[in-house]
Amino acid sequence: LTSSVMLHKKFSPADFELLLTPLIDEAPNTAQIRCALANIELDEANQIVSQKILHFRTPELLCHTDYRCDVLYQKKSILPASLSMLDGQDFIITTPPARQDPQPLNIALGGDQERFEQLGVFGRLLGLNNERQTKKIYEHIEKQPKPYDVILHLGDLYNGEFYFSFSNLFRHNRHVFEPHVKSEEAFSAHLRHDFFKPSKLAFARIGAGFYPLIDDHDTGKNSRKAITTQDERIVQQHMERAFHRHTLLPQFTTQTTDGYGKVTTKHGRLGPYFKIRIGQHEIFMLHNRYTQTDDAPADAFLLGEEQWQWLEASLNDSKASNKILLSPLPLVMGKNPAEDYRGHHEEWSRLLQLCRHHQIATILTADSHNFSHSEIWVRCFPDDEPWVVNHYLVGTLGGSSQKISAAELDSINQPNRMPLLPEDAEFDRELYRGSRVLAYFAPGKKYALLPLKNELGITTSSEWSTNWHKDVHGYANLIFNPLVSPNANAQLAQDTSSFQVNSRFFACRKRHQINDEARLSQQYSIHLT
Repeated sequence: LTSSVMLHKKFSPADFELLLTPLIDEAPNTAQIRCALANIELDEANQIVSQKILHFRTPELLCHTDYRCDVLYQKKSILPASLSMLDGQDFIITTPPARQDPQPLNIALGGDQERFEQLGVFGRLLGLNNERQTKKIYEHIEKQPKPYDVILHLGDLYNGEFYFSFSNLFRHNRHVFEPHVKSEEAFSAHLRHDFFKPSKLAFARIGAGFYPLIDDHDTGKNSRKAITTQDERIVQQHMERAFHRHTLLPQFTTQTTDGYGKVTTKHGRLGPYFKIRIGQHEIFMLHNRYTQTDDAPADAFLLGEEQWQWLEASLNDSKASNKILLSPLPLVMGKNPAEDYRGHHEEWSRLLQLCRHHQIATILTADSHNFSHSEIWVRCFPDDEPWVVNHYLVGTLGGSSQKISAAELDSINQPNRMPLLPEDAEFDRELYRGSRVLAYFAPGKKYALLPLKNELGITTSSEWSTNWHKDVHGYANLIFNPLVSPNANAQLAQDTSSFQVNSRFFACRKRHQINDEARLSQQYSIHLT
């Protein structure tokens, strides 16, 4: 594990330690673990930033164990004072379960904050600044009685474009008007003010960590594609260093491993894609921006052939029972079909057929500032039994409202509520018949498509409701519960073959109250063969 601590620049990093104490009865005091700095050279070299970020790399820890965490300055504890908002409670981290331990996985997820910080109260009046909703969302995440195991951010941690501030006259390497994010100082400032300021302590109680996808605004420019010039390469390096320092994102252009698996490429990667193993669950974090190259094969335009080779090899090597894909761009229900996978039908089919082959039942996406839950029914041949992929789009953390296209709206208003699929003449729609949209809403709209359930709680169809709430933002919660036999705990080497998935949506309404929106709750099962 790696822990990140923000430090004021007047202190020397060498005076700090991270102390971990296992909270188990049989653990002696000698079980305390002192963690050394993982990147002191990086922090010592960055004197121009207003704050340093210390990364502490832990040795091997016990699985599925609570550890009391303490930060020492010159051998004395400073954590209770610095975390006074925890009301005097100990700062506890929980390590992930062992790889074959059949434990549930409890995820909080969302994307697309994109608030316009510099507009302040005027931005809120114009509907461009949803800081209050975003702050309430993270407070709700932090105050859960049972902490989430992991927070997955689906991209666009901030907007960053067309930033205007006279304060930049007094900031190093900044400009009064910045149409794009370019300098390392600017990337760091947007992460601190637009992302970490509203999130505060939401990440302090997360067991297995926080992991962000990187979408176009995170790279500093809307609709970013592959790097082609030296100036773009420099901006990419600034973005990479800022995200690594603040969010522990792997340094993808220099890494030779993904941090969680074996060696991948000799000279780093085109984009920040990686994987996470938590118990019997493995999460594959994809990237769609830096990997877009014009000379790529037709079935590898968005991911790039390099990322495709990594993904296929990683899935072949994976021993996890439950596999989850995260993609910044959606496969259905996005705001711009030409930009996402639907504009590249060969790659759309390749990815979904890969899901069928490896029995992946969950894809999590964002980019479009709305919410939807769809089922994509996938066959190899028209007469096959379909493999159902549950596709979630959760772009509702605070970005300004965006709705689906008129053509998409017309499609889901048909009796079968089928989402728009790729429209190329060579695309075989018969392989995906039965696909349907179960739920949809866009912040700012007074109507929503809500699932209808029978007496057993099984979703049978969906219908439009005008009894919705304008200006709703929020986040989703997915819980993957392994269905294990009575003796499974004694045989952890045996993979779990079934999971029950419960999904919820916590809505932040105009008056900034968070509520469990029960009408969007869903349940589905994953049965592996």
